Formats: sequence, structure tokens, C-alpha cells
Amino acid sequence: MSQFVLYIEPLLQTLHSKLNGISVGTQNLTCIGYADDVTCIVRSEDDVAGIHDTLSAFTRAATAQVNSAKTKLLDLRPEPHALRQVPPYVKTDKLRALGIEFM
Repeated sequence: MSQFVLYIEPLLQTLHSKLNGISVGTQNLTCIGYADDVTCIVRSEDDVAGIHDTLSAFTRAATAQVNSAKTKLLDLRPEPHALRQVPPYVKTDKLRALGIEFM
């Protein structure tokens, strides 16, 4: 865990530079990190691919593992615009991030 804390900020900065995220007021929200939890907000399958590529590079550089069982995708868009299932990640209809539940 302590090694991960050293890498979290560069990981968040890399994810932020690759994702479109969502607009909240005047800010663009792409990812949130706390301790060893990272939550990313995506708008497209390209964003999901960017996350996957970034996390793959991160696991090689940090010799850390991403827990695929705990990695979930919450898509707020209605069909037919919803994301398809993107292995190894699991689509879900609710998500808890930093103590807040999203549905």
C-alpha cells in the first residue's frame, strides 16, 4: 500500500490527461483518488480503452495489480448509447465511491 501512495498522483494526472470526463460547473471531472481507490468518469468506450491502457502501464511500472473483481463501470447513458461490456471490467447499475453511492 505505501508504494502505491507514491504512484497515485502520477496515475491520476495521466488518467486526467487521457479522459474526457464530465463537466461540473467550470471544472472537468475525470477521476477521483483516495488512498488506493481510484474512480474514473468516462463518456465513451475510448475513455475505457484509455483507462485500460493506462492501468496496464501502471501495473508494469509500479509492479502493482489492479483488482479486476473490484473494477466496475457505471454507465449513466441510456441504450443504445450505453457502453458494451468491456472485459476485464464489470458493468454495474450502482457504484460506491468515497462513501457516496451513485445509481
